[in-house]
This record gives sequence, structure tokens and C-alpha cells, in this order.
Amino acid sequence: MGVTERKPAGTSFTSWIDQQIEEAAKRGAFDDLPGAGKPLPARGDEDAGQAWLRDYVRREGMAAEELLPAPLRLRKEAELAHLRAGGGCGRDGLQMAGGSARGAGDRAGR
Repeated sequence: MGVTERKPAGTSFTSWIDQQIEEAAKRGAFDDLPGAGKPLPARGDEDAGQAWLRDYVRREGMAAEELLPAPLRLRKEAELAHLRAGGGCGRDGLQMAGGSARGAGDRAGR
């Protein structure tokens, strides 16, 4: 399969995309796709975006943590490393990434 050419000047994106799809269908690019001719799985009342994301994570064999924003992922990794190194949980079962558990009362005077 070759590189797709650039959109010609003066052509709308919609008509250019439709043209690309039509040409791919003529070449048979959509023949024999998995699930062809089968109904889409019923999702019930689930949020379609969340269901798609869960299916993607499962299908790709990813850990859900890989989707976290970097600061949250790093904090989680730091907490796990601390626990593996023998650190415990502080008061109220909270463990901060920096190794100290602080409650709201500890920060009130700052």
C-alpha cells in the first residue's frame, strides 16, 4: 500500500475523504475485515466512549495506568515504589508520594 497523496487544493476535506474511501473500497481494502456482516455488540446504557476505551485497553493488553496523565502516573509509581521498599501507610491510610502522610489539619497552618 502506497502513501496517500495530499488533498488537492480547492477540494473540501469531506469530498476528498469520501473519494479516498470509495477508491479503497474499489481496491478491496475493506474486504474480509474481522466482524464483517455481524451486528455491532450491544452496549446497553454504558457510555460509548468509556466502553470503547475499556475494549481498547483490553484488546491492546495495556494497563489502565498507562492512560493516566503523567503527574498522576508518576505519583502512583512513587507510592508503589515506597510501599515495595517497606514503607507503610500513614494516618487515615493515606500515603503521600513524598513519604509523609498529611491530613488537612497538618496543612492548615501553612
